[in-house]
This record gives sequence, C-alpha cells and structure tokens, in this order.
Amino acid sequence: MKYSIVFYLLIVFLLTSCFRHNETKTITVGIPISMSGKYSQESHLMLDGYKLWKDYVNAHGGIKIGTKRYKIEFVVKDDSSDPYKSALITENLISENKVNFLFGPYSSRITLADSAVAEKHKIPMIIAGGASEEIFSRHYEYISGLLPPSKDYFKTAAKMLAYKKFQDENVALVFGEGPFNISVALKGKTWLESNGFTHVSPFEYSDYANSLSGIVRDLRDRKIEIVLFAGHINDIDQFIKRSKRISYMPKIAVFTVGTHIFYLSNYLKNFSKNIFFVTPWNKHLSLRGLLFTSSNNYENIFKMRFGYSPDYHSAAATAAGIVLQNAIEQSHSINPQIVQNAILKSNFPTFYGRIKFSKTGQIIKDINVMEIKGNNAYLVYPLDVAESEITIR
Repeated sequence: MKYSIVFYLLIVFLLTSCFRHNETKTITVGIPISMSGKYSQESHLMLDGYKLWKDYVNAHGGIKIGTKRYKIEFVVKDDSSDPYKSALITENLISENKVNFLFGPYSSRITLADSAVAEKHKIPMIIAGGASEEIFSRHYEYISGLLPPSKDYFKTAAKMLAYKKFQDENVALVFGEGPFNISVALKGKTWLESNGFTHVSPFEYSDYANSLSGIVRDLRDRKIEIVLFAGHINDIDQFIKRSKRISYMPKIAVFTVGTHIFYLSNYLKNFSKNIFFVTPWNKHLSLRGLLFTSSNNYENIFKMRFGYSPDYHSAAATAAGIVLQNAIEQSHSINPQIVQNAILKSNFPTFYGRIKFSKTGQIIKDINVMEIKGNNAYLVYPLDVAESEITIR
C-alpha cells in the first residue's frame, strides 16, 4: 500500500510538470471490456495491463510526434461479457466518443463481434484477449493480435507429455463452447496423436450449469489419468470443484489458464498433484526491449502498482499499448491507416518478446508450460527455457 501511494503521487507530479510546459494533445483509446459477467476476472487482468501502459507513458511525457506530445486517455465501457452488447459499445465508442484507436476485449467470441465493427469503420484494433484463428482468417486490414494462434496452445504440452513418456495413458481433451476452446481442443488432439498418443477422447461441455458435472463423472468412471482442459477461469474453477466433490483425481491436469485460484491455500488439495498450465509469457523468460526494459522489471513495476504479479493477460495488454505507441512514433502520425500499416510492419523487442506479426495480423510467438509447485508456478518446458525440472508425483 505504501509503494502504491508513492507511485500515484509520482505520476501526479510528473503529469503536471510534463504537460504544463509542453504543447499537449490527446489520443483517445476505446476499450470495450467485460467488467462484469463470465469473463470479468480475465478482463480485469487485461484492463490493469492497459492502465499500466497508459500511466507509464503519460508519466514520461506522453507519446511524441515531432515537437508535440500526446497524452493517452481511455474510454472504458462494460460489455457484461455479451458479444452483442460489446459490438454496440464498440460502435458507440467510434461514432459517439470519436476514439482514435481501439484495444480489444477479452475472449475470442466477443472479439469476433467487436473487430468486425472496427474493420467497418477502418479503426485499428489491437487485440490482447482473443487468440482464435477465426478472428484473423477474415483478411481484415485493421486488426492485429498479441496472442499466439489458439491451435498452438497445447502443442508444447503434448511434446512435454511425450517427453515424459505418457503415450500409453488415457487422455481427455475437455473443452467449452466458443471458437477459442474448440480450436485449442481439436488441434490439441492432432498434437497429441502426432506425438504418439493413441487413447485421446474429446469431451465438450456447454454453458449450462450441470454440463461439467456429467463430464467429470464420465472421466472418473473411465479412469482418465490425464486431462487437458480448454476453458476460462470460471470454467476451470467449476471443473476442479466438481472433481473434488466426487473424488476424481486425475494424475495430470493441464489448463489453458494459470489462474490465481491455484495459489490459494489447500485449493488444489484432493485434486491432482500434478498441475500444469500453458502461457505465451512469463517473467522468467528474461525478455528485454522497449519501455519496461525487461520482463523482470515489468513484473516489479506492475506488482508495485497493483499489488499482484501479472500473468500473460496483463502482459499482452501492456504490450498492445507499446505496439500502438511505437507505430505512432515511428510513423509520425495518428492517421488510422498509416498507423495500422506501421503496426503490421512491427519488428522490435519488448518485455513481452519480439513483436512481429504474421500475414494474418497475429503475433508470431511460442507457448510455454508452467507447473504449480506449492504456492508458486515454475517454467518447466521447453527444456531450453525451463527454470525448474518437471515434477510428476
């Protein structure tokens, strides 16, 4: 709390001193995001990542174009985790609020709707919370994404399980509705089979409350030892609670999200002893680049500001800001088309890794595997970047 107060006072002082003595203008970024509803937990993580970039840039004088300084302002609106509402909000941000640029919402399902609106109005949208290839297969010209393709999310996990020689085990791919989850699971099956797994079964759950309960019972009755779960924080929480309720304890569980609930005392007790999750970013990767200089430095600044350590949701959101800032400063413009062209040509290092986009506008980036050990998570695969050995108990 002490450090947070100091940080806020420092920002206020720098803002008043920087913007008082220079000609300043404003760049407005619109953010449709789920502050309530199913996706609220991940959305709050992303919004903190966006805020950190904005506060950091404004505290250091804003974005510079020639002799002019531009202060960053946000217009944030709650879409209640509803794609239809979010699309209307995006339309309103452009038409009524006259935002210059857009940062994307959380979830591929909502991003599909919002990005169509951004494309219609030719307003660049930088996406930090949507990974489905369906978003980027439409040949849109005004979108870019900071998450790797969803089809790759279980690629490294499949290799890790093969490395530990679990090919003869029964494996379940449990996945929810929506383009991200379906893509992760279906391609995950391919990754597993290409690594020698022959007993792979898919289980799709719906948004209905009892859907997961039936799947958990089926997994227990079929004695499934390894579960790869594609879903969001609320889904993972429900899966673990329902598993514990009927004493289902898979030998290994791999999740698409490393949620904070994993670190709660006794939360994982009587579940699985071997918990893994996949991530495109972690501070231990020792990445360096613009603005925050290193992944460790970013983690320290973020934790001082918000009181918790960032995960890839927050990091990708902050990276979205860096991408926008770099494109504006390199192109010396805030013209949407000129800035978007500069975004897609990005090729520079950051704390999040190298920013370089594929032809579809999605970042070229690897997925890593983390393992929960006690109250901490450690990078364990691939081996060339691992900070700790894989522990299978």
